[in-house]
Amino acid sequence: MDPTQTIIEYTFNRTRVKKGNIYIRDSSKGCRGVVNMVILFDQDNLPNEIYEVIFATTQQVIVGRVLINHMKDNSGELSKSKMSKFAIMLNDGKVVTEIQEEPFKGKKVKLSYNKRQFYDRILTPLRSMGLVQYDLYKKTYRLSDGFKGVLVKVGDMWNEELTKKALPVKFAE
Repeated sequence: MDPTQTIIEYTFNRTRVKKGNIYIRDSSKGCRGVVNMVILFDQDNLPNEIYEVIFATTQQVIVGRVLINHMKDNSGELSKSKMSKFAIMLNDGKVVTEIQEEPFKGKKVKLSYNKRQFYDRILTPLRSMGLVQYDLYKKTYRLSDGFKGVLVKVGDMWNEELTKKALPVKFAE
């Protein structure tokens, strides 16, 4: 790292951000073993990046993007121990990266994010949606295209629903 470059320390807090017409609720908190991600979006105001659709806060968007970039730098795959080391380094505020979010655009930033929240709000949702896959035999996390397949399946389910005959609806008097 260039010693003349300034590093800004940016510690994420727990505040939730409402982004325009995109509202995302992460219901993984309090659910043992089951993760439900509800993604609500406005098709007319879709953001430019997948991270902004998936994650609820700017902090989660930044950490999710940094994780995916780190995985891409490692051939799209991280061992369980390397993922744990990444989470520990993030927890200790030792992850230094350049982010494209204002007011830090183009500057080196030291990130800090709680390890438990990293697993609960970043990695687990990415796994449950099929963006990241965990290989039990190799004990590695790998970038996956499963998300695209699931979205196609959801679209097919909607097309099937459109072709079904409607059940009668009556109103009580």
